[in-house]
Amino acid sequence: MTAPRWEPISVPDMSVRHVEYGLDGVMSPCTTLMPDLDRDFLSVLFSLEELLVTYVIWEQDGEIAPGELPAPLADRVADDALHRIWDVLPYSRGGIAEIGRTGHLLADDGYRYPPLHLVSVDQADIATLSAVARLLGDPYAPEVVGRGLRQGHISMSPEELVIRVARLATQLAGLVELAGTPDAEVLRARLVTAGSAEDIVLSPAEEAAYRRTMTLLRARFVADQ
Repeated sequence: MTAPRWEPISVPDMSVRHVEYGLDGVMSPCTTLMPDLDRDFLSVLFSLEELLVTYVIWEQDGEIAPGELPAPLADRVADDALHRIWDVLPYSRGGIAEIGRTGHLLADDGYRYPPLHLVSVDQADIATLSAVARLLGDPYAPEVVGRGLRQGHISMSPEELVIRVARLATQLAGLVELAGTPDAEVLRARLVTAGSAEDIVLSPAEEAAYRRTMTLLRARFVADQ
């Protein structure tokens, strides 16, 4: 058996949900729901961007041979996918973004629920990040992949980054699954009809759908942290 090219990094078996669709870019964007994202989630995106920029610079400056970087790291494919995902998140690089709702979700007694945002994510971009996660954790990947993890200017350890990018890919894939649930369809329809700055008073049925949806989102974006 061929020896690993670099020291393997253990990734939990279920960390990366294998996403088959979209690497050829034919899948259309998916409009789904997303809660406010905390800084812990965003720190993973920052660190992944730092790593991907390392590969981009090496490729642009000729520090690696043409074709040495494997897909989807080559030709900025992964970096471009990450930037498109950045553009739709409820937070921006500088803090809270003017993306999504600024109005409030209210119960009929005036109780204010945590916000939900409508975001349109391209399934091809999610599939690309899923492929990146698998590649970073593959000890048989080309040597340049491991070299980037060891030498790139990233703000967390390579081991932590690999595991957390795997979780990130699973979290984002879960958004696509969420979009097809009946509860998400109820809430999406209500959000679409309201202006972004308009307060929404949820009906009892919509409140129940909201609570079930937030339970799923918290399990995805909180418990996985």
